[in-house]
Amino acid sequence: MLNTYILTAILFLGIFLFLVRNLNLSKYKYLFRNTILSNSKKYELTPVLRGRVYYPRYFYIPSLKQYLVYSDVDETGDFREDQNKNKPNGKTYSLLDENGNSLIVLETPLSFSNRSGCFYGPASYIPLLEAGKTKALPYDQIHNTALDLGRRDFEKLFIQLYTSSEYIEFINLRVLGDQIHEAGVVFRRQGKIEILLSGVRDSRMICRFQEDRITNNFEDYYLPDISNKETFPQSEPEIEMIRLQTTNINPFVHWRIGFNREFNIENYKNKYSEGLQGGGRYGCIPIYVLGESVGTAYVRFRTKGETFRIKVLEVAKMSFVPAYNLGLRTFQVPQQHQTKRSLVFMESVQNGGSNRMGGGVFVVRPTINRNPSADLPQDMKEKEFNKLPLKLQWEILNPVSGSYQKNKKN
Repeated sequence: MLNTYILTAILFLGIFLFLVRNLNLSKYKYLFRNTILSNSKKYELTPVLRGRVYYPRYFYIPSLKQYLVYSDVDETGDFREDQNKNKPNGKTYSLLDENGNSLIVLETPLSFSNRSGCFYGPASYIPLLEAGKTKALPYDQIHNTALDLGRRDFEKLFIQLYTSSEYIEFINLRVLGDQIHEAGVVFRRQGKIEILLSGVRDSRMICRFQEDRITNNFEDYYLPDISNKETFPQSEPEIEMIRLQTTNINPFVHWRIGFNREFNIENYKNKYSEGLQGGGRYGCIPIYVLGESVGTAYVRFRTKGETFRIKVLEVAKMSFVPAYNLGLRTFQVPQQHQTKRSLVFMESVQNGGSNRMGGGVFVVRPTINRNPSADLPQDMKEKEFNKLPLKLQWEILNPVSGSYQKNKKN
């Protein structure tokens, strides 16, 4: 009789846990949603850059109490058939205030400097943080336009400009995809902005590689190819920009183990699997193992004492081990600079496959609207929305092509 009671209790407990899990799954939202609230509804997870992002950089600017986020952004994908298939030339920059509200979104091929807060190119520059301008201005003077200066003449002109300037900075111009100009030196002389150019062929600048996985910094930097170059350093930065950091240098391997994790996979539903794959031979006997599977991950995201419940599509899982290509991580202000108001940024990225639906950079900020369905049409409820095909869900949230209106009429 006692065994019967125990088995009955275990059965009811199993049914309860099953119902609770399925009930909770209805609270998870895809990252392509525009309104994703924390459990308390005090904070929201809001997109900053949407699409496939490539090693975004994050900065906090104390003097302005603003944040700058930038990355290459590819918006094409299976769900963006109306988009141009060509990746834009340049990076997308988003400037946010201390509450996470977007102030400026700018797409430009010019090279950004975190020393001066300006953008520089071979023919023009943009004094974004200095003057709050987004329009490119021509340099007051361009030196070595024909890129024909020999090493000795380049060094002589460099020293002449250097000794008569109030501000000097070395600029990488290869980020433009420019096959003519390699780098340059920017000078501010008597309030005027000038640049000394170096070409790809017979370069007068020396390239140095840097790699910082904690801040996502993989950008080359340049030094002038002159004698005694150590005696001609760049000027001190004109503006303080604090690099945001991550504690996860590889977001593509997430182990579904451990407690008190920032990201925790609560559930995983396979969409398809590669099936059995040849894994070797034991003597004359072939050995097969299960291949990689792809599915939807239900993730609990905890930050700033808040909990978000999100769904991530196209998450690959390795066979036999609880390792997932989750592609989620956060970037924050270094601990010594953090305050209660400091923003947290979240990346949703992929290292393979098609563009992730819901990929990009997001920010955790105080809630503007506590209605969890604020991004849906007024005549639609969450249950109705969740039953629609994913592509149609995305089109309802982003009615650029008018597909939703067309489908409503049909």
